[in-house]
Amino acid sequence: MSRSLASCRNGFAWAILAVVLLTQAAGALLASEALVLVPGGSRLLLFKDMHRVVLVDPTVADVVVASRAELVVFGKTVGVTKLYVWDARGRHEYAINVQGRPSATLLVRRLSELLPACLSVKALDDRTILVSGVCASSVERERAVDIAKKVAGDVRVVDIVSVVGDEMTPAERVAGQLKLLFGPNYEYIIWGEKTVIVRGPMSADTMQD
Repeated sequence: MSRSLASCRNGFAWAILAVVLLTQAAGALLASEALVLVPGGSRLLLFKDMHRVVLVDPTVADVVVASRAELVVFGKTVGVTKLYVWDARGRHEYAINVQGRPSATLLVRRLSELLPACLSVKALDDRTILVSGVCASSVERERAVDIAKKVAGDVRVVDIVSVVGDEMTPAERVAGQLKLLFGPNYEYIIWGEKTVIVRGPMSADTMQD
């Protein structure tokens, strides 16, 4: 009887040890990290054969999958959210905290580092950024504009990015963006390929903008 009891105790002890070892092994695969960003700020995360990404609140932050090994996280608006990433090593958890409000100068500098060299980034004012240039393909253009908007957060992005072989002239693209900025209350006259004339009543605030 005592031998049977001892055997049960030993078996129970081994079961507990196995559970502890499994828990430790699972814990070793789980990475938990705090990411503090500003709106428009970014962070490059590295993984091994990444295959699943879950972002809890995409209004606070956003992500761009650069490859199966690289994930870029962008801060959008002030707030907190969670990011979960699964790769060959297991599940990684990130607590994202987006704080503060970046200046247009900071956004321009970061976008200049992230976007292709064929594009130019300028701050029109504290709340508006202009992205211009020519991309080799429509895919490259869409990706660049998408990154610019994610980095800018609630700062307006005006893009006059064209594609090689695009039929629109620079003036036509600018006129279209001006309509988005100032609305249909003005007349936009295209003068040649590079000049746009804006006609209409302008308030003091509009002239300052």
